Amino acid sequence: MLTIPGHFFGSYLSVRVGCKLAKKDISRRLLTFAILAGMMIDLDVLLVPYYNILPYQHHRFLTHTPFLWGVVFIALYLIFRKFKPKYVKYLFPFAIAVFFHFVLDTPEGGIAWFYPFDKTLYGLYFVGQEIPLAQWVNRYLTTPVTVAQEFLVAIAALVVADKTRDWHTIMGDVKLNIRTKLVPFVSLIKRHVKYRYSIIHGLIHLGIFFFTCSALGLNTFNFLVAFLGTIIIDIDHLSLVLRTGIKKYFRLRGTIELGKPRKYALHNIPILFSSIALSLIFLVFQSLSLFTFFLFIFLHLLFDFLEDAVIFRMGIKHWKFK
Repeated sequence: MLTIPGHFFGSYLSVRVGCKLAKKDISRRLLTFAILAGMMIDLDVLLVPYYNILPYQHHRFLTHTPFLWGVVFIALYLIFRKFKPKYVKYLFPFAIAVFFHFVLDTPEGGIAWFYPFDKTLYGLYFVGQEIPLAQWVNRYLTTPVTVAQEFLVAIAALVVADKTRDWHTIMGDVKLNIRTKLVPFVSLIKRHVKYRYSIIHGLIHLGIFFFTCSALGLNTFNFLVAFLGTIIIDIDHLSLVLRTGIKKYFRLRGTIELGKPRKYALHNIPILFSSIALSLIFLVFQSLSLFTFFLFIFLHLLFDFLEDAVIFRMGIKHWKFK
């Protein structure tokens, strides 16, 4: 069971190498969609709260069986061959990405390769399927095979990306999109928005919050701890609220602040790194509540940092400690 970056690199590597060996051309757009398909299988982790199991036990679901996806691809092949023959060739990269996802999940955690005849999860070794989340993460990160698997897949993918010039092309596309799409969008915000961007900003924070809580399967107490962690870091906004009033504060957030970046005392690089360091330390000591508290501080600051760097192009200097 690789992490999200591991499956990203694994999907890219399998699709790019698979198409090369099969001598099939693949566009960058199709490559992107195939990579996303190889990662989206893990979205079944969102179902675990409804089945009262732990997040890393989602390999038990039907969505994590080669049988289901084999049926899906056979059905799509028959439909496309009958009605849309030109789409048949698109199934190959998607099938490769999904199959390699299961291959990467096999060493740790296992996959039910012979479902529906045998529901046993077959793998090379198991970090553990019935242990607390903090203990599982600690064991996963300290197991040499899992760490080696993550790094080897990432390194191999980066080598292939460099050889195929995919990396250079992707970065060029990112820069082009920022210049042609993102910058005009920010200009539009500056001219027309009063409260709208504050609402969008808050909704993104809530989305990250609820998604992470669901993935971690937090109980009610740790849910409240997580909520405290994600809002307490914004206490450095209080001075502006007291000075301007809540209504004017949100208007400033949506207009003036976009044109003239405002610096907040707790939003800085040292606290960003300290929060993730403390969360990992408490994870090792199996203190789930403190791990949760500092993890959600980190996630809140990480989004704010990426927002400042990518959307508002403030630069890292804006996040230096005073």
